[in-house]
Amino acid sequence: MATPIMYKSNESDTNKCLWHESIPEIDSTLKLTVQPYQYEPIKRQETTRQWCSCKNCITMPTAKECKCCLFYAAIESRLEERGETCITEHEGFAANCLNRWVLETSFYEYLEEH
Repeated sequence: MATPIMYKSNESDTNKCLWHESIPEIDSTLKLTVQPYQYEPIKRQETTRQWCSCKNCITMPTAKECKCCLFYAAIESRLEERGETCITEHEGFAANCLNRWVLETSFYEYLEEH
């Protein structure tokens, strides 16, 4: 049984003390097992990129995001026609994929269609 805690009431009789047994005593020997970053998602620590064929890919947080540009047949055939090994080498990549305004327009078009 917990040791009773005595506290003073806020009532007019300030000398009146109450015994309250509903507050449990805290065990000071209790060790907390919570560690920093304990509940953060586990980041993939993949050192080999077996899924990458172009040798320019970076490892993404999830396996679903780890896709090489050569994974898609339509892109692979276009790159082969031009003799390029990665989509980032294509002349239209920077103009279409890295331009903020082109991406914004494409995003709105996507929203309208879906």
